[in-house]
Amino acid sequence: MFPDVNEAENADVNDPNDCYIFMGNKGEKKPTVMHFPLFNNVNCKGPDGIQEYRKEFSTRTFDYTEESFSKLIDAAKANVQNNIDLITEQIENLVTGNGK
Repeated sequence: MFPDVNEAENADVNDPNDCYIFMGNKGEKKPTVMHFPLFNNVNCKGPDGIQEYRKEFSTRTFDYTEESFSKLIDAAKANVQNNIDLITEQIENLVTGNGK
């Protein structure tokens, strides 16, 4: 089972945030999930940039150049770096029992 997702808060697929936290519930055995859209309004500098990334990195593409692969890895690293405080806070809350 996964935590409930409020679709209204996460509806803008064309301009997603760089991090979403879906709070779990221990009693219902639902984990807390942290979601980091790779193509987001921070890494891609808004909707136009997101569309450029989506064209370049289509889900139908299976082979990438070393340069393209590096670009994807850099975007993933940036997601973590941009949200390290939030990630740390959520882990601390879960470990100390302050999370649900």
